[in-house]
Amino acid sequence: MDASMPLDFPPDTTLSGEEFFRTEGAYTSLGAPIPGGRVDRWILREGPHIDSDVEMFDEMCWRLVGDGLPLFRATLHMGTLHPQIRGLGVRWLRPMKVVEEYRILQGNEATDEYLRSPIRATMERGTPFRRRLTEPPPEYPLLSRLRDMASPIISRWRSIALYGVFRS
Repeated sequence: MDASMPLDFPPDTTLSGEEFFRTEGAYTSLGAPIPGGRVDRWILREGPHIDSDVEMFDEMCWRLVGDGLPLFRATLHMGTLHPQIRGLGVRWLRPMKVVEEYRILQGNEATDEYLRSPIRATMERGTPFRRRLTEPPPEYPLLSRLRDMASPIISRWRSIALYGVFRS
């Protein structure tokens, strides 16, 4: 993947229309599983030598798929101490073979989109969130959209806060 060659998505817009979400760039993904990905060794040995968060996350996702994990979509969130930007992130979309870099602006925590998001429990309490997507979950519009977009690929949705492991 060449992270210096963005796709034709204009900066500071979003594919989902969320007011506090800004896409910084969209890039072509590696686009194929990496069999025998050995993520455990790769992340310690080769991962630190990859300069781009986008490239590292893309390769990690394809390695997980190559190891048999049925990933459809994955996101990596990083909080900031910036007065206007709440966090930065990378979103990996397998069917589109796209990796997006984005910013979340301060104030998004008061929006209906966030308040009705399954990621809220994970972010605020550091607890895993799991849900089977056999029925449309009306309390979480995002899961309904993902279910409609990914069916039949996705049957479960899971959110895990890795930072919760490192809290003292």
